[in-house]
Amino acid sequence: MDYPNYKVEYLPVRTQTKKWYESKEQTMPEHSAAVLEKLILEYDEAGYDLFSVVPMTDFTTIHSSFTGSYTKGFMVTFKKRH
Repeated sequence: MDYPNYKVEYLPVRTQTKKWYESKEQTMPEHSAAVLEKLILEYDEAGYDLFSVVPMTDFTTIHSSFTGSYTKGFMVTFKKRH
């Protein structure tokens, strides 16, 4: 289906790579916020309003016993103004 009144963008979460002996990568929330803000302003100028921001999560297994979830990115939906 085609929804001409909506646009959807995927924003991956940037992570900061840590050294091999440290537990896991760290997310960089300041970068994600700046990218999201820029995207909202671009779509605002094009005549769209922010409709929703949905986190896309995944899980990982650490040391074969502990499972944890993390945010991989965000699906951002914009709706055309009338």
